[in-house]
Amino acid sequence: MVVMGLSGIMQLMGDLPLLMNTAQLIFYLGLAFMFGGIIMWAYKGHISGLMKFAGRLVFGFLAVLTGMGISWVIPYFSNISIYVIIQNFLNVIPGGLIATIVLYATLKMVSYNIFNVPGIEKNIRHLEEMKKKAKGVESEEKARNRHGIRHPVRLAGLVGFAAFLAIGLAGFQGFPNVMEDIFEEFGIGQLSGECAGALSLYENRGSIAPQPYTNPNVEAMVEDYTGEDVTQTYSIETEDGFYISTFTQNKACLSTTNTVCMCYDIDDI
Repeated sequence: MVVMGLSGIMQLMGDLPLLMNTAQLIFYLGLAFMFGGIIMWAYKGHISGLMKFAGRLVFGFLAVLTGMGISWVIPYFSNISIYVIIQNFLNVIPGGLIATIVLYATLKMVSYNIFNVPGIEKNIRHLEEMKKKAKGVESEEKARNRHGIRHPVRLAGLVGFAAFLAIGLAGFQGFPNVMEDIFEEFGIGQLSGECAGALSLYENRGSIAPQPYTNPNVEAMVEDYTGEDVTQTYSIETEDGFYISTFTQNKACLSTTNTVCMCYDIDDI
């Protein structure tokens, strides 16, 4: 297991706002394109690809914005602060779906019997050109006996697809657990329950002096976690609880009697 120092943890925390803002932007953009694509199905008139893209973008963002605006009608499943924050973020999905349905229906009504004859004629001319070209290619392929998959380009595409699929599936090792990987990378135990309490005590220990502590089970647990021999073990007890600070040759660890919560390199202290 890779164990890093508090400097790495602080760097992660410093980068967290940028990472979260980027993730939110990607999330909202994805929703906008999805909602916009659904809404544009309602428009049966013939328009250019650029206008379709612009319509998808505009209507998509309108769905996201109005979805946020009506998300207050969705009841909260919990009054706990963290759940309220998460639900305020995720409520844009059901709110956006409601907005998408309404915008789809209204756009369908607004565009009722709008056919855009010049656009239809342009599409017909384009299709006639494509039909003429397709017939010429088809005649040439028949003359060379390259029907179906026997064409070299099609064969190359099929081989490339099969090779990529085989390599990708052979290397698949399961879906990553992002939070678990972060905990492992920075030497952080599952910061919930007793570990969360121990970390809170560590951060608010003030001037309380650590006391020598002996517990073979804790020492064995830390040695198994770090792969190094324990040299010193201390405990700190406050009115709010108790945690253990253990040192090896190169690392310092925070733990409880049951689990190692986090370790960091002594050089990073």
